[in-house]
Amino acid sequence: MGQTQTRFKSREPSQARPLIGQTVLGAFKILELLGEGGFAKAYLAKQLGTERRAVVKIAHPHLIAEHGDIIRQYFANELRASTRVKHPNLVTVYTAGSTRDGLPAIAMEYVDGLTLETLLKTRAPLPPSMMSAVFGQLLSAIKALHQVGVMHCDLSPDNIVVQLNADGPRATVLDFGIAQFDDARSRTGWVLGTPGYTANEQIKGSPRLASDLFSLGAMMWWAVTGREFLEGAPTLQQAFFMQQEVPAIPRTVHGREVPESIAQLLRRLLEPDWKRRISAEAVLNLWDDLMRAYATFARPRAARPAKPRRQATRSSLTHSEVRPRSNAPSRVLDLLIVCDEPEEWDLLEKYLHERCAATFSSTLASTLSTLERHAFDAVVIASGHRGIGSYLMVKQLRARWATVQGNPMLCMIADDNDATDRWKQAGADLRLEKTWQLRALTQQLSITFASIRAFQTLDHATFRDAFIHDQHQLRDDINAFIGWTPEALMTLDDRIAADEPTEATCAQLSAVCRAVGASHMERLVTMICRLSAPDFREQRRGLLGELETQYAAAVQELHRFRKAHK
Repeated sequence: MGQTQTRFKSREPSQARPLIGQTVLGAFKILELLGEGGFAKAYLAKQLGTERRAVVKIAHPHLIAEHGDIIRQYFANELRASTRVKHPNLVTVYTAGSTRDGLPAIAMEYVDGLTLETLLKTRAPLPPSMMSAVFGQLLSAIKALHQVGVMHCDLSPDNIVVQLNADGPRATVLDFGIAQFDDARSRTGWVLGTPGYTANEQIKGSPRLASDLFSLGAMMWWAVTGREFLEGAPTLQQAFFMQQEVPAIPRTVHGREVPESIAQLLRRLLEPDWKRRISAEAVLNLWDDLMRAYATFARPRAARPAKPRRQATRSSLTHSEVRPRSNAPSRVLDLLIVCDEPEEWDLLEKYLHERCAATFSSTLASTLSTLERHAFDAVVIASGHRGIGSYLMVKQLRARWATVQGNPMLCMIADDNDATDRWKQAGADLRLEKTWQLRALTQQLSITFASIRAFQTLDHATFRDAFIHDQHQLRDDINAFIGWTPEALMTLDDRIAADEPTEATCAQLSAVCRAVGASHMERLVTMICRLSAPDFREQRRGLLGELETQYAAAVQELHRFRKAHK
């Protein structure tokens, strides 16, 4: 998933070799070359002491020899601009100075994610949630810059990184390398910018605060229409001539009518006369209404909520060696406690969390009979002197586990100072050394199982079983699902559009979904794979939109689960 956070074109590593391994600016060890731009190289570095990753940008030596004053002015502007304002959607600059050879250098935050260019190429028109979050954050960042008189002057899709986090996308504006200020002192005389995203007044050498709004409008054009603005403008000169008139906004995109309020916004952002462009603050004041209109235009088909699993009914327990479940208010955790000393049952029950319902059994036969008829969340083995009986009970239960309903967690209490993991070899999922530890265990299980039962998108039983029997693997599966699925969806979109095979990506995505119980998503992936003929392209894109909706819902559920299970 990772994309370099700079706009620099990659170069052969050998050209950067002299600096690799060196420490610059006092504390930044150069690790590798990220890329190269017009007047600097960008390196991935590690800040010594903190071990955090950073980007170090170092000026080209040959430019310093020819245009030293101008290059130093750019670096000074970058430092000055970054220190004027702090904002969560603007890259953080750590420090600046010079290398041992006297080359200007600046160290800044490393942001790992997808460039906005990648997202627009694969997902435009952007889904409503992503459109609202990403461009709302960019507007907020631009407003903050303009309030202190900073003009970024290089807002473009490959100069913005988007991180797809569990709590939603986060956009970061990078590289103040050609930033200027709303005064004459910072002007360098050079005309720089990205063709297609640079306003005509900036091309003429007179950038304004409104120039950044033109750049934003060009990016938003792509996000709405699915086509890059001024596609045929490879140079700034060509871009200048192509933007002399207000562009004609497409009336429809993929058969859907573009809302008039969105079309009007694009016209006001891309207005050739900078004095007539709308400000970032004014757009933010209208943002909620604009996004409601956009949602009617770009929202994918709503996904059907997953049907809740039907809970098995439980009849009263009648076995002579079993005490029925105790009553518990707002019960969320069902336990079967196995103890061969019935006089200890009341004591054990006092250690349980108040939201547990406990059933007690004293023999292997009664325990198996109960487990075959009723599904429990966990079984606690608490019988036997010094744990000897507990180990034998666990082994014999595991030997007949195929007849047990619900695949519960199997826990044992063994106060025998066992340091050999004999309990794992016996087949237990968890071992407690002291009876009083039941309180903390049942409290945490109550909270965790309640969060799992609240799932609407993820399958309760699959997720619960994964949690019970291998929490480390489940954690890895959750991270893989959250981190890799967006890339898989974009790959599928690309392959569907190009009529290329999707089997490999679908197989990987199905496995990732299956691991966390995203069964509805797995079925959608299967349908996309089966509808492989070109005639089904639109149906597959519709299923892809539903997959995206389901993914967003699943991530929210996983986020709530993580908070519950600390």
